[in-house]
Amino acid sequence: MTAEKSDRLTREELEALYAEHSDELRAFLRGVLRDADLAAEALQMTFVKLIEQGETANRTTFKGWLFKVALNEARGIRRRSRREEKLLRQPVWQTGNETLSLEETLIRQESVEQLRDLIQKLPPEQQTILKLRLRDEITFATIAEQLELPLGTVLTRMRAALKTLTLQLRERES
Repeated sequence: MTAEKSDRLTREELEALYAEHSDELRAFLRGVLRDADLAAEALQMTFVKLIEQGETANRTTFKGWLFKVALNEARGIRRRSRREEKLLRQPVWQTGNETLSLEETLIRQESVEQLRDLIQKLPPEQQTILKLRLRDEITFATIAEQLELPLGTVLTRMRAALKTLTLQLRERES
């Protein structure tokens, strides 16, 4: 147990690594993500990984390890953003020119009602962002400005809302 404990980074070591590398990592992440709020989110996640898995890294190459983790976090944020943007560009309430049978219409109405019920169960801050984005078709940047929140916070709340809704819909289907 003592060997395991000695491999863990101490609070002082974590603070020193943050002080030494955070500015350079933040600049790197801004370059990759082109957004200061997303860069801050990726930087935070990088240091969370350091806390969780830092003992697996070679202590003489922490800088390289941090940059590798930061790049992976930035890539994950970009992937999630692209997926969410793709989904959000497809309004779910529009049926186009298709003709639906009575049964299909009833099933669709029931699904819409279930979704509305699930949305009502989300935390108010997630509901607000979801409604502004989907119903009012406002961009995330505009939502962040209107609510006086960092863009990263708005994106995180939207991602959390979508994840919760997806899980709850899957549970209802099974």
